[in-house]
Amino acid sequence: MTLFYAMQEGGILYLPSYSLTIVEDGQPSRVYVGELGPADEDPKGPEAFLKVLADYYGSNIFGVLMTTSWGAYEARDLDILDDLGLVYSSFRCDIDGDDRTFFRMRNGRWRSVDAIRPFAAFNEYFERNRRLFRLIEAKFAPRISRGIWEGTSAEVQLEPLLDEATISLGEYYDSPPAECDVCTIPLSDERYISDASLRGHGVWATMCGDCTVYHGAGIGWGTGQLYRKESDGRWLMVAGGGPQREEGVEQ
Repeated sequence: MTLFYAMQEGGILYLPSYSLTIVEDGQPSRVYVGELGPADEDPKGPEAFLKVLADYYGSNIFGVLMTTSWGAYEARDLDILDDLGLVYSSFRCDIDGDDRTFFRMRNGRWRSVDAIRPFAAFNEYFERNRRLFRLIEAKFAPRISRGIWEGTSAEVQLEPLLDEATISLGEYYDSPPAECDVCTIPLSDERYISDASLRGHGVWATMCGDCTVYHGAGIGWGTGQLYRKESDGRWLMVAGGGPQREEGVEQ
């Protein structure tokens, strides 16, 4: 949730941090700062998000959203940080007149480092993981309205759209892309995907179930086709088929 809120207006205020200033003879002599930043230089993509969702929330996105009802604090936050390549660390700045000397805490010891700019570490993580942030934005943003989160599964919302007449056509999406055009998650584990128009844009995209519900313009002839993954791995069109033909007459 921190990564989502960090992209909103005033997002910097949502980042966990602390600062402590030591004052001697009325002048600051040392400043301690805690901040969130990258644990390594490896970029994290959709797979990292899906792993967190599966390992901690049973692949149910509502489990993540429910944490907001108690401030979004998680007893497993440290484990989730590890999986997302993040670390909460401290640095200090020693002040001697106009001179500044910086140190970062590593393995229980203060080690000299180059000058540090607050929140620069998180910005570095953001720049390296734009794809991950794009995914989180696509998944969470459409689900909030006036402070209320919508957590209904996309599959539950799509199943009422299934149309027997369309299913009977036996038409398949033979070569869908490997990932969702909107949030970029892999489509291989999805139950439903769509080839549909994007809401408010007019362009078409292949979308996962979530993005079909929250970013698509709808399912219907000329608007979008819905596909279901069958036992043989093929994608059968189950809604949004064209006008039916019977005995050569268009209905």
